[in-house]
Parts: sequence; C-alpha cells; structure tokens
Amino acid sequence: MVKFLGFLLGIAVALAGPAAFGVLASGGDVQLSSRETAVVYGVWALALWIAVSLFSGAGALGAAITFGAMTYAMHFIPNRTTDFLNDLPGVTTGMVDGVKKAVLDGLVPVLGVICLVYTFQLMVLAVRRRRVLRAEEIREEEAREYERLSSLREEPAIATNLSGSRGSDEQTRAFGRPDEDDDFPTTELRRSPSRSI
Repeated sequence: MVKFLGFLLGIAVALAGPAAFGVLASGGDVQLSSRETAVVYGVWALALWIAVSLFSGAGALGAAITFGAMTYAMHFIPNRTTDFLNDLPGVTTGMVDGVKKAVLDGLVPVLGVICLVYTFQLMVLAVRRRRVLRAEEIREEEAREYERLSSLREEPAIATNLSGSRGSDEQTRAFGRPDEDDDFPTTELRRSPSRSI
C-alpha cells in the first residue's frame, strides 16, 4: 500500500511541475520575477527528488512512466493529446502549453531517463537490503538453535553427574568411609612382662 501511494505521488509530482510552469509562463493573474521563478523550480525539483527517493523506487517508477508517456504523447500524437487535455475539466491552455514546452525543450525526456535509471538503482538496493536482513535473521535463528542444542546436550551430563554423586553418597552411608577407623584408635591389651624372681 505504501509503495502504491509512492507510485501515485511520483506521477502527481511529475505532472504538476510542467503544468505549473506553463501556467506561470502564460502570464495571467500570477506574475513572478526571475528569482521567484527560480525558487519555484527549486521547490519542484526538491519535491521530485523526495518523491523518487522514497518508497524503494516506486515513486521514481511513477515519475519515469509519466515523463515517458508525456514524451511519447507530445512527439507522436500531439493533436490527440492536446484535444484530450483540453477536454479535461480544470485543465487550462497554459498547462497544456507548459507540458508541450517541457517535452520539446528536452527537460521531460532527460528527467524520464534519470528517473528510470534511479528506479533500477533503488530496486537493486532494496533487494540487497532484504537479502542482508534475511541473512541476519538466518544467523540469529542458527544461533538460537545452537544454544538450544547445547542446552539439551548439557542436561544429560548434569543428570549423570548428579546420579553419580548420589550413588557415591549411598555407598558411603552403607559401608562407611575407609578412614573412619583412624578417628577411633583401638587400644591393645598387652601383657606385662613377668618379673623373674
């Protein structure tokens, strides 16, 4: 869903730029100086860069398709495209002229190629990132499995040690310690030597 929204955002930004510049160039109620026009160009370029940089290439793909469609329409079917755009509600002659001028001046084709190349780069980076994350998850799973197997191996050894110590305690209780007799030395009765008369 997020990538689809990014795709639509790329299309919207790609369409808005040439149309807005056409409206500004046609005059009308809005009159901008050269500096203000440069600021508008800069803002649109920044918005386009943000749109194509996010969403793992979805925005760049939308912008590239839009620029390609604009280039094809204005070069191969200009009359049909102009008639179609004029029939759309809210589309003015200045917007159509702006799109046509941007295409014929070469701005739209160049931006289309740049966005297409950037799309492939972002997709490759996204695939590599997924592979790295997947490899980290696999390593973590292997580490957890190794710890589990190690704990399972240690449990029989601990049980064996405990059973051995219990057996030795029982033998000690049954037979006594071998050196217990040393604590109570036996007294031997010796005959006193007979005195000679």
